[in-house]
Amino acid sequence: MADVSSDMICTTLCVNQYQNIEIHSMKRISTVQRFLLPIAILIILAAILQAYFEYRGKLATVEQDAQSQTRASIQLLQTTENLVHSQVLASMRLLRQNALNLGLPAINSSTVLNGKRIPNLVFGNHPQTGNFSVVDEVTRINGGTATLFVRAGDDFIRISTNVHQLDGSRAIGTLLDPKGRAIQALREGKPFYGVVDILGNPYITGYEPMFDAEGKLIGIWYVGFQADMDALRTTMENTRFLETGFAAMLDSHEHIRFLSSHIKTAAAERLLAERPATWRLISQDVPSWRFKVVYAYPKKEAAVQGLIKALYVLLSGLVGLGVLALIVQSQLTRLVIKPIGGDPALAVALVRKIASGNLEDDGLTGQQNTLIAHMITMRNNLRRMMDTLRSNSENLSLAASVFEHAGDGIFIADARLCIVQVNPSFEKITGFSAEEAKGKNPQELSFAIHDPKSLLEMIYCVKKNGQWRGELQNINKRGETYLISIDVSSVANQDGLISHYVGTFSDITLMKRQQESLQHMAYHDTLTQLPNRALFADRLRQALARVSRTEETIAVCYMDLDGFKPINDTLGHEAGDDLLIKLSERIKESLRSGDTIARMGGDEFALLLCNLRSGAEARDTLDRILQNIKQPFQVKNTEVHISASAGMFLNPSPDQDLDFILSRADHCMYLAKTNKALDFYVYDSTMEPLRPV
Repeated sequence: MADVSSDMICTTLCVNQYQNIEIHSMKRISTVQRFLLPIAILIILAAILQAYFEYRGKLATVEQDAQSQTRASIQLLQTTENLVHSQVLASMRLLRQNALNLGLPAINSSTVLNGKRIPNLVFGNHPQTGNFSVVDEVTRINGGTATLFVRAGDDFIRISTNVHQLDGSRAIGTLLDPKGRAIQALREGKPFYGVVDILGNPYITGYEPMFDAEGKLIGIWYVGFQADMDALRTTMENTRFLETGFAAMLDSHEHIRFLSSHIKTAAAERLLAERPATWRLISQDVPSWRFKVVYAYPKKEAAVQGLIKALYVLLSGLVGLGVLALIVQSQLTRLVIKPIGGDPALAVALVRKIASGNLEDDGLTGQQNTLIAHMITMRNNLRRMMDTLRSNSENLSLAASVFEHAGDGIFIADARLCIVQVNPSFEKITGFSAEEAKGKNPQELSFAIHDPKSLLEMIYCVKKNGQWRGELQNINKRGETYLISIDVSSVANQDGLISHYVGTFSDITLMKRQQESLQHMAYHDTLTQLPNRALFADRLRQALARVSRTEETIAVCYMDLDGFKPINDTLGHEAGDDLLIKLSERIKESLRSGDTIARMGGDEFALLLCNLRSGAEARDTLDRILQNIKQPFQVKNTEVHISASAGMFLNPSPDQDLDFILSRADHCMYLAKTNKALDFYVYDSTMEPLRPV
């Protein structure tokens, strides 16, 4: 392409030189020849230009085709990932369900694996180190691979897997790649789903953090399926772009995974590494796979096709263009060029400049008594007029614009604090027009109407310090209260005496309301509007402080709904949210004014019962709440039934922290959930360590 451009430039220079030579010879040739020569040159240049555009268009078409095939390859990868993703989700649910059928995940002391001591992960009473029954059951039903990891410090160790190493053994005792894509999310307690490279093969995987009953990260659940790359391999191998162009798929290590069959791997690797200037390489990353799709073709092949198209257009267009050019040239010269006084494009450009306000002298001249000459004279006159007007109005325009368009309200008052001028924002905020405000002091316009002392303080500070800043509560003309943030400063005359006051203010009512709303959101659950964990902790600290003074009886309860997940799955998350809201209202109606219910997350709630006369009253209150929960709910015109399991910590000590108290109540709740015969268990710090009631 560079060679073709050079040829075109040389051709243009030669034509210009030829035209210069002919100008000196015009007196020796006929009038017809003198007329036809520039037209012939114009025809040749137009034909060359059209051929050039056709050439560039062909190159662009080749480029677009390569881009299109690149996107098609990427779409094939994304389709493969989307198809397998649902299998990954199903296997993850099966893996977790099979494990929970054995019991809750926990760490029970330690064990030895490959000569190294590691934490002993158990499901209920079933150790999982070297036990492959859970992961093999997932693979037997859904295929793919499954793995259990246990956390050891900052690392995660495979303790049960059906992923095999190159020697055929199971890859237990190996670490999850500490620099891999999944581990950062998992360390933060977040799941990771995506494509990872396992033993040199792409797997579409799912990793989810494993927590014990206290919410501590103790391991990882993993499932994965090896991606089926046959369709992509076939597509790549059958791809031939132009004559020798090829397609390649590279992995994250820049190794070729798939390649067009007509080129050898060594040759392709050399081209991809050297990236010679004679080849066009189009590459696009596939972040989710960490692959790169590359399409490459020789620029020479694309240029040859472009030249063929350009030559065809050049030869077919010269004849017709020549005839048309002769006719147009004759008419333009007689009817347009002479009256205008030059190139029509110059006249058009000049008109556009004047219309846009550009009156600068660009050195353009025109023949006398022509359109261009008259337009240049008009432009010069306009420029002198505009310079004069601009000089006189700039200062006034700037000051007026700032005053009129300021978003803040502005008022100017005289030395007696009587308003002499206000801006539109003042009228908008206060509701008083400029005519109503003039001659009045701010207090007459209901500034600081509820606290006149603050207005006196403002005047005192401005007189003393020259300025004052603060907040005032006012009433607008409509009788509505609003809050402003205001700055007032004084203006002194030549004698140093205050001649005027300037006040600027903004309405911060909405901002204050938003701050209050944010304060509410920080301490309440967004769905049920119940107190959240932070507010519950604060109220518990207050209750414990009272206990140390009054020795009143309090109880902390932790509840988890039974049967909520099937309702959420069958009727939908919207129905589940509606059920949680109605449940929260029912529990609130069962409590006294001094008690607190908080949503701790999901379908878990905490209760703080205060001012109790005895432990029996605490049990009766909790039992009444649990019985109320069992009453039917109407959700989406459907009657649903749920229950709850609960644990109670009775008479916590003031020196015990929130986590300790909630963990005991939570543990009792899990005992109640395990023993279906009892709705709740009670932990009493004055009794035995733990017992059912």
